[in-house]
Formats: sequence, C-alpha cells, structure tokens
Amino acid sequence: MVPAALLDRLPHGWLGAAMFFVAWAVVSLAVVWVFDRVLRARAAKTTSKVDDIVANAVRLPLFAGLLLTGAWVLATSFGLLPDAWSPAVGAALFVGVVVAGAFATGRILTGVLHHYAHRKPSFQAVAGALEFAARVLVWAVALMLVLAHLGIAITPLLGALGIAGLAVALALQDTLANFFAGMYISLDRPLREGEFVEVDGGGLGLIRGTVMDVGWRSVRIVEQAGNMFVMPNSRVAGGIIKNYDRPAQGNKMRLGFRVPYGPGLDLERVEQVILEAAREALAANAALVLKGTDAEIEFQALDDDGVTLELVCRVRGRADEGKMRHALVKAIHARCQAEDIDLGAPRRVVEARAAGGDGDRPERTPSPALGGGSARASQSEDRGR
Repeated sequence: MVPAALLDRLPHGWLGAAMFFVAWAVVSLAVVWVFDRVLRARAAKTTSKVDDIVANAVRLPLFAGLLLTGAWVLATSFGLLPDAWSPAVGAALFVGVVVAGAFATGRILTGVLHHYAHRKPSFQAVAGALEFAARVLVWAVALMLVLAHLGIAITPLLGALGIAGLAVALALQDTLANFFAGMYISLDRPLREGEFVEVDGGGLGLIRGTVMDVGWRSVRIVEQAGNMFVMPNSRVAGGIIKNYDRPAQGNKMRLGFRVPYGPGLDLERVEQVILEAAREALAANAALVLKGTDAEIEFQALDDDGVTLELVCRVRGRADEGKMRHALVKAIHARCQAEDIDLGAPRRVVEARAAGGDGDRPERTPSPALGGGSARASQSEDRGR
C-alpha cells in the first residue's frame, strides 16, 4: 500500500504521523483532481448519461476511501495507538470503507433508474419503488458484510429473514400480485393514461372508458357516463384488453347515411355537398380532430330503398367521438336541406285493392318506410283479403 522505505524515513511518533497525514491528504486531493479533470471531463463529452452518473457517484466515496486508507496506515505504522486497540480500529475503518462503497453503489443504481425513468415514461410509475428496493438491497448487503467481518454469524439472520419474508409474502399475497402486475403494465404498456380501452370487468361485464391513472395497485377507468371503475392490476394484466387508440393514432369515426332513389339523384353532387359540410364542421371543431387528417366518403351498397354511404374521419380519441358526431349531423343536415338533397327515410310503394267493381285495379300509394296509420291500415286490409 505504502512503501516501507518511505515510512522508515519519516520520524516516529506524532511528528511523523502529522507529516504523513498532510502528505497523504495532498495526494488524495491530487487523485480527486485528476479524476475530475480526466474521467469526469471525458464522461461529460459522451452522449450517454450513465458514465456521468457513475463519475458523480464515485467522486466523494473515492476521496473518503483514500482518507480511510491513510488513517489505517497511521494507526498501524506509527505506533500511535496501543496494540489492543488495533482490532477495533481496523473494524471501524472496514465499516467506513463498506459504507462508502454502499453509498456509491446506491447512488449509481438510483441514478441510472432515475435517468431511464425520464427517458422512458413506462418506468415512471415504478421508478420510485425500484429505487427504494435498490437502496434496501445495497444497504442489506453492506450490513451482512459488516456483521460477517465482526464475527457475527449471519446464517441464523438470513434464515429468520427468509421466514419473515415468506410470512409477509403470504399475508400480502394480493397486494404483491397487484404490485408486480402494475410493474408489468407500466413496463409493457398495453394501456396508457388517456387511451380509450375495453377490459373485462368480471361480474360487471365489459368496461369501456378512458384510462385516468395506472398506479402500483390499481387502474382507474372512467366510462363515458362519468362513472369511475377502480380495477386491481392483477385483473387488468391477466385479462384481455382492447385498446381503441392503438396501433393507429386517433379513433376512426363512421357516420352512416342513406340517400333514397329518385330521378334527380346525383351521387357526385351528394358526395361533394356532404364532404364540404363535413370539412366545415371539422374545421370548426379542430380541437376534437386528429391533426393532418381529412374526411372521406365511402359508398357502401345499392339497397332496395336507396344508396348507403359512410362518412369517415378521425378524432383524437373515443371520448371526442360523441361531440364530433353531434356537430357533423347538424352541419350535414343543414347543408343538405339547403341543397335540396333528400336524406330522409326511403319511400316504399304499397299496393291496395279497392272494394267493389274495380277491385281488380290496384291503387299505388307512396308511403314513408316507417309508415303512417293509413299505410298500415291498407297493408292490414290487403293481408285480410
């Protein structure tokens, strides 16, 4: 550690000890200075932040370790203390070194976890618990090392801790299951805050709503009616989750229409009018619409009563769909009325035979699809005959 020839040149007693201590302190400060100028400066130039965390965590324990080493040399080489005190001094210095090492290791682990929690949002929910567990583990190992160095048998202590841990695990089985399920949800992220999901609620059936919070024990989901469901993490993690907001960004909304047949039906004009009205409504409610998207018209089928079509657009989330649908229906209805485009119920032709001599001549009466009282009466009369 320190050359014996160098120690022999120093005077014995307190004068030599003081000279050695001053020289050792200067050397320790020089080592820390070189560490700052070389290693920490090089770590600051790299893109990774992990080396900066390690350098900052090691700096203070390095200086403390150098001072403790000098104190050990003073206690063993200059005869300042009685020989009977040597074991106690050695044990104290060993405890100091272990504490310095545990302090550096704990800072490194917590710093790395904190760094990744900021880089990856999936770590934020469990970062605090992981940092606490890392500190407990590091200081528990340090305690075991100190006890073993002092000659205290740690095997019974380990056995007692194991039994106590088993008892706590059995007593907190549900709590631990929810905790680890929460870690899985936070790391795997099958659902995130603000997303509209559908999960199995057990006896409550399927629960649809917006995720408000993903905690260490439960997930809070608010349905569109405003009710909140608090679901244990173990149930959410072990069930099937339907996420409406992924993989595609935003929620695709479909609004169906039916245009009745008629002599003046022009599908190109219908498409143009509906798109213009829809785009005006989307522009007026831009906060609800996914940025960079537009409305589209999809003609679906030629039915017996008319042509069916759908207006397709993307809103930010499932919770915005109701407000956007409300605005679109009002805007398209007003525009189609102004353009004399019929979006009403399809028409049907009902044949009714008149009683008397002209009974063989049918009467053709147009009636709405939903029918009024006269249309239903004619149909009933015809079925009676």
